[in-house]
Amino acid sequence: MFQGVRELPAASVMEVGQRSVEDLTIDPHREAEGGDLIDTLLAAVERQSTGVDQCAVLLGGFDSALVCALLRKLGKEVTAYTFDFGDPAFNQTHTDLVASALGIEHRWVTIDVDRMRAAFKDLPDFLNAPGAQPHYQLHTVFAAEDIQGDGFPTAFTGDGCDALFLGYPTIRARSNLMSRLRRLPRPVADLMTRILEIDTVDERLGHVARTARSVLHASRLDYPASGHLPTQYLDEVGLLRLRNHDAPSAPETVEEIRTRLASGLETMDPTRLAFAGNAATGASRVKVDSAIMRSGVAQYTPYKDPAVVEVVVNLPQSVLLPEGSTRHDLGKQYLIDAVLAAGLLPEEVVQQPKQSPVTSPIDYWYMNDLRTDVLDQLETLPFDWDRDYVESLLRPKRAEEWYRNHIALSPHALQAVGMLVTYAAFSRLST
Repeated sequence: MFQGVRELPAASVMEVGQRSVEDLTIDPHREAEGGDLIDTLLAAVERQSTGVDQCAVLLGGFDSALVCALLRKLGKEVTAYTFDFGDPAFNQTHTDLVASALGIEHRWVTIDVDRMRAAFKDLPDFLNAPGAQPHYQLHTVFAAEDIQGDGFPTAFTGDGCDALFLGYPTIRARSNLMSRLRRLPRPVADLMTRILEIDTVDERLGHVARTARSVLHASRLDYPASGHLPTQYLDEVGLLRLRNHDAPSAPETVEEIRTRLASGLETMDPTRLAFAGNAATGASRVKVDSAIMRSGVAQYTPYKDPAVVEVVVNLPQSVLLPEGSTRHDLGKQYLIDAVLAAGLLPEEVVQQPKQSPVTSPIDYWYMNDLRTDVLDQLETLPFDWDRDYVESLLRPKRAEEWYRNHIALSPHALQAVGMLVTYAAFSRLST
């Protein structure tokens, strides 16, 4: 995507001075300090907060609340920041309870349509790569700006907890669905796909049709490619309707790319495979890197500390997702039990329902307040596109509203719009 950019390998650091650039290596396999999970997490937070007495934390749900609790246990002063969308239906719950129970200060980060519009106008100044959910990444960028404005050089987050402890219920559900679809007779899958490709069906169902087609196509691939990467937001049918010309030639098909990226993962359990595929898309990495790039505020999370990772990856999956648990589909049972036993957080916070990190009114903004901005942004797409089709993407649909309310963990179904907007924004750099 970019020329002249070198990516550092894992466990390496580049030290840039005024006159030299030096590559250094770090040890990613430090021994865990004791086998107890809470002690290991506490040691990780202590290492990351060395020399810092006043800490900023991006507070969302249970994961980041635990980071606040660990910092307080170490005697640190904590100021927590939470996204405020101006609507309680989208705001994170229990933040006031966390602040009161831990004795920390809590501040809201304003996320409104005006702030989003301003960022969309100069998107490459805020994000370092295009993607389907720019709002999710911009939320953290805005929070980092506020944290920097309040004088904090660093911020702590709960990033990585769900991936490490298998805590995304939608990813687990997708893994289970793919296992069942692989047993579906091929003629039945082909018939379902053909129905979903009909223009009127695609028009009425929108994201639901595109997602279903993507899942059915993926189920035809051999394992592990079939259960690895998430669904496509714009499949071949959608791209055919979007473009006013033939598709450009490509050295690999999407299926060939998926197969290549899943190579070597044949022995991985389907659930862990799905989590690995979700991480491979890089959405979280873009979020963190962009927030640092924009604000200069460094970000730390104990859930990516090598010692913590070493403890958790060696746990049997049955410990993280125990059969019969009331939270079986939510994961993280081992961590939850440990936190409750240690009395670090109120039970209401620990047992709160999972709320997606991409929750936002963004779909409604796309369809209303940002509609003109979206269409204007797409004028810089590097190909001739069908305005009627994009208008159809932005049109409210009953199927998508059903999807938001009953299927998705977050009220978000216009990922295709986010992908087009960011792709157009980065295309401007080369014109």
